[in-house]
Amino acid sequence: MINLLREVLNDIVICIDTGDYPAVMRETVCFTVLFEQFLRRAASTSSTMRSKASTAV
Repeated sequence: MINLLREVLNDIVICIDTGDYPAVMRETVCFTVLFEQFLRRAASTSSTMRSKASTAV
């Protein structure tokens, strides 16, 4: 997931450099969606780890 986010950020920079601003907007939307998914997964993993830790005690 991290590599995909990096790739999209790189695409955004390339689009800015080439002046393709409609593509910048599309890539920004793509990044936003992927980043939200990343945050959801991170939150889910974090709560699962806390749950396992509390049951182990």
